[in-house]
Amino acid sequence: MVAGSISNPSATEFEQLVRDALLHLYDAAYLQTHPLAQLVDAPPGNSAVLRGKVLLQTLLDTIDSLHPAPATPTDSRAWRSYRLLELRYIEGLTAGEVVVQLAISKTQYQRDHARALDAVASLLRDRWQIRERRAPEQPSPSVTRATIRLTAGPPLADAPGLGPHPSPLPQGEGGAFSHGERAGVRDVPPDPESRESLALAETERLAAQMNPDYVDLTSALTDLVALLQRMSQENRTTVSLQARPNLPPIYGDRVALRQILLGLLNTALERGAGGRLDVSLDLIGRGIAVALSASAADVMSSTDQAGRAGLEVEVARRLVVALGGTLEVESPDRPGSWSARVVLPVAPCPTILVMDNQPDFIGLVARYLAEHGWEVVGAPDVRQAESLALGLRPTVILVDVMMPGQDGWDLLLALKARPETRCIPVIVCSVLYEPQVARALGAVAYLAKPISQAALLGALAPYRPGSRQPSAISLPSGGRDEREPQMNADEHRAGH
Repeated sequence: MVAGSISNPSATEFEQLVRDALLHLYDAAYLQTHPLAQLVDAPPGNSAVLRGKVLLQTLLDTIDSLHPAPATPTDSRAWRSYRLLELRYIEGLTAGEVVVQLAISKTQYQRDHARALDAVASLLRDRWQIRERRAPEQPSPSVTRATIRLTAGPPLADAPGLGPHPSPLPQGEGGAFSHGERAGVRDVPPDPESRESLALAETERLAAQMNPDYVDLTSALTDLVALLQRMSQENRTTVSLQARPNLPPIYGDRVALRQILLGLLNTALERGAGGRLDVSLDLIGRGIAVALSASAADVMSSTDQAGRAGLEVEVARRLVVALGGTLEVESPDRPGSWSARVVLPVAPCPTILVMDNQPDFIGLVARYLAEHGWEVVGAPDVRQAESLALGLRPTVILVDVMMPGQDGWDLLLALKARPETRCIPVIVCSVLYEPQVARALGAVAYLAKPISQAALLGALAPYRPGSRQPSAISLPSGGRDEREPQMNADEHRAGH
């Protein structure tokens, strides 16, 4: 697993190494020489470039493994910690911007950040089987660092500093590598076949363990282009990104999608050295097409990168297929040109089941949602509504209370009694003012009739594709009483 051994760093030392790697998540050169790169699951002797890429993917996978289960309330500590890691390190926001995004105090941010970072470090410790050393009672005032002693593998540069900016560590006791340690390192040439086998094995593992979610492809690609700005500057490549407005989301694994886009962007930037890279997004039938076209001014440099790009493209191709899409790559005869086109299926339309004995009301809901990507299915009574809920598994159910025979309360109780329908969000809609009853019986929200289009769209907003689906939400009333109490997550849980 590890080409050598790590000298049992304390929890604080290891956590600082992890934080340092996360702060430089998309700095390929920095990760290649990072101490943690020697711990990744790669065959001994592989190149620093590969180890840096495996370290990047390992960090992304570790954060993604902390994604809360679907039934976890969105105001929970688990969700807050996960979103903090995602915003701070994957999307590259500053600490101040994360505070604003999560609407938390600086003190709360510090507590959540420490907790989240500890979780990531603990998972990595377990993955790499690193034993913890008790920290000294009087730590040295010098910069904390871990010492990695190698018995095999290529020599590494001195360990980078652990602050937010790269800086070399002082040599001596506790330094990154002593002369004697370097002398004991055996330089093993990288094995291309081992490297390819490892990458493809990791790809198959990721494809088999996907955690699908709604993803805004425009935002994801925009963030990655911004994060790769340093690489484009070093390659002297001008990058242009154009996206068709209001593209629907796709439904797929975020980690796999990120790996696809990173691999193709990295290849395109290398093949477009000194020239330009044009990236576009467009709607093609029921899919979204991502087109990349690179043209290099430095033809020789672009040609040198061709062989190394093949593996990244193959990894991207396999992940695209796993997501139900297609990937086409063209390398024209003219040197210095390269293009690729990915087509991924858009997310299916969300469905709302409306139970009301008045066809006019079902028609009104359909008109309100006609231009907003919702499929509306109507049911005139409890029996049909329960049958449709079991068969369709709609995204949301809108229930009228006052109906002859069996009413909305009967349906709500029946849905919550069945394991198959228990987790489907139910919104109660009635001329009566009974939000407390709705809350007690398990509804996530209450709308007062007559409803407006704005109130309905606001109630459904958390369940649209691209939005995180909470187990309980705070929603406005239908406008009859502005003082109507909202059903927040704590109240909702208390009602069960």
